[in-house]
Amino acid sequence: MILGRIAAGPAGARDEALAELFIVGGLRNIEAEARLEAKKMPVLNDIMDNKVFGPVLRRGLEQGREEGRLGQVEMLLGQIEKRFGRVPPAVGERIAALKPAQLKRAALRLLDAQRIEDLFAR
Repeated sequence: MILGRIAAGPAGARDEALAELFIVGGLRNIEAEARLEAKKMPVLNDIMDNKVFGPVLRRGLEQGREEGRLGQVEMLLGQIEKRFGRVPPAVGERIAALKPAQLKRAALRLLDAQRIEDLFAR
């Protein structure tokens, strides 16, 4: 059993061997089965610590977060336009610069806002 041999190997070599197994599994279209078997393996590795997959996964997560934030910006701008009419460029830029938590607060303020400036109230 390949996974048993990987599990019995030295810690540094396990990451590399597991990565190679996933690559071969992907090439042979059995990656899902390889991942299921790897979960049963008695080795407590965090995939994020893997030298091959960790950086790729972190970049993907960051990209997903940014795409989600941009979607929130787009949705909030659409809601502001529906409520108040054309969004001034300065307001659009200010909304686009907000962090996720700030976007959420501005979206909630929109429910009670009487004017656009109320979205930025402290």
